[in-house]
Amino acid sequence: MAALSILIPTFNDSCLTMVDTLVTQCMSLQDGDYGVDSFDYEIIVADDASTDENVMEKNATTAQMPGCKYIRRKDNVGRAAIRNFLARQASFDYLLYRRRYDHHKQPLYI
Repeated sequence: MAALSILIPTFNDSCLTMVDTLVTQCMSLQDGDYGVDSFDYEIIVADDASTDENVMEKNATTAQMPGCKYIRRKDNVGRAAIRNFLARQASFDYLLYRRRYDHHKQPLYI
């Protein structure tokens, strides 16, 4: 079985649209589209102590999407440490890091 942890560190950036797109693509694979027999995924968004409450509220809604988890950290630890933190949270061996501004609207990205 193919299994993928998609890890998204964020700081004061909304990733809601990106996560929605990734969930749609992952669910399409789970439905057997594109000839994939078995696929499991998780998407973990880790907020690195953002200061913009509006952004944090938007990003927190990702936890309601299928296969998604949202973690809000109290202290900002920086780029490398937040990625290491995300790797420790991951359930699967294959890790894919995404940044909020990465584009992945191609239907076969995942």
